[in-house]
Amino acid sequence: MLFQAGSLLLVIISVYLLKRIHIFSDKSYKVVQGLVFNLTLPCANAFAAMAMIGLMMEIPDNHKDRSELGKVIAWRFLFSIIIALSAWFLLPLDERVREIVVLAAFAPVTIFSTKFTDSLTGNAKLAGFSLTVTAIIGLTFMTLLHAVLPVT
Repeated sequence: MLFQAGSLLLVIISVYLLKRIHIFSDKSYKVVQGLVFNLTLPCANAFAAMAMIGLMMEIPDNHKDRSELGKVIAWRFLFSIIIALSAWFLLPLDERVREIVVLAAFAPVTIFSTKFTDSLTGNAKLAGFSLTVTAIIGLTFMTLLHAVLPVT
């Protein structure tokens, strides 16, 4: 499983680097986005999904985009913590179900938010980068929480 996660991360990085050296143009992500949306949704093709994320990812180069990304991630994980704590201590459910809700609170931003942002002519590249950042942070939190939560 660790090998699969590493290989998917490698796909994101390699497609991003290919875009940076101008193998892919800035508009190539729209073609890949259409392919991923039409092919991966029914087939769950992880390679194409990771390629699309790599194409859409653009590391913010100005202060406005970096501060906007920081605000989005800070608010997202603040509410993730609030939801997780509320679920763990307040839900009258079995430990296993509460653990699932806690882990789901830290799930990464979905690829559909990037598609939605692009369709509204928003900053799809920043949305793609936020997907990558929240995936790394969220999966780290989810793994740690799964390891430390006292579920029998």
